[in-house]
Amino acid sequence: MLADLSHDNQSFAAGAIVGSPEVEATGGNEAARKNLSAAALRAVLRASQFTMLPKEKYESWKEVVLHFEPSDPTP
Repeated sequence: MLADLSHDNQSFAAGAIVGSPEVEATGGNEAARKNLSAAALRAVLRASQFTMLPKEKYESWKEVVLHFEPSDPTP
C-alpha cells in the first residue's frame, strides 16, 4: 500500500498548510486505504509549520508529493 499526499501552490502560506491536502492511497482493501490516508494526513498536519521552506525558492517546492509506506519501520 502507498499513500501520496500532494499540495498545490495554494496549500502553503508562511509555512502553514492552507486548505486540505489531496490524499490518494493505493493497494490493500478499502478500510486499509482509508486508515493509511488518515494516518498520512495526520502526520503531515502534525509536522506543519514548514518554516524551513525558503520563500525565495517557492517555485521549486510549491507542489510537494510525499510517499508513505506502512511497512517502513522508520519513525
